[in-house]
Amino acid sequence: MGYFRHFDGSDWLWGAKFSYNYLDAESTNELVRVPQYGSFTSANSDTFTGNVVLRSYETRIKHQMALMPFIGRSFDRSFFYAGAGAGPSLAQAETNLNGMIGFAAINGAHENITGAPANFSSTQWALGGAATVGATYFFTSEWFVDASYTYTVTNTRNATFSGYFASSSDGYDDTGIISGNYSGAFHTQEFKISLNRAF
Repeated sequence: MGYFRHFDGSDWLWGAKFSYNYLDAESTNELVRVPQYGSFTSANSDTFTGNVVLRSYETRIKHQMALMPFIGRSFDRSFFYAGAGAGPSLAQAETNLNGMIGFAAINGAHENITGAPANFSSTQWALGGAATVGATYFFTSEWFVDASYTYTVTNTRNATFSGYFASSSDGYDDTGIISGNYSGAFHTQEFKISLNRAF
């Protein structure tokens, strides 16, 4: 949806566009290693280092909305709004941590202390900003085609995960909590051609 209007007595115009997209776009990193630090309580309590290994780290952006004010210039049956639009955006982002296993460096060996792989997921709405450039051509006074490029970036999202684990190895039973946090932002680029009707 959009609206535009010429400045009085001028070929220059102003307006705004609102867009909604169901993107369902995904990015995946395989076999991610994250340094970890922990501690255990036993007859000889101690701390340890090691790595948490993820089978995959998936980020997905589903719904995206943007409101983009613009300034442009008209030429006969068309107008251009190159490089003049910027505005707020809202996106629904999902993160999946799949197949998480915690390995601890104990007595010179890396031990799987968390047992079976664990999965964590979070979904958040993220605010951001969008910029657009484009051109519009009118076939008639009502029907027109619009071509535009839009770049969107969200703010940095922060999330935490936490889960109970229990495992056994070398005659020892390990129980505890594996937890951590992660953060990130989304950058999307879109090229769109649409057929529209003016009212």
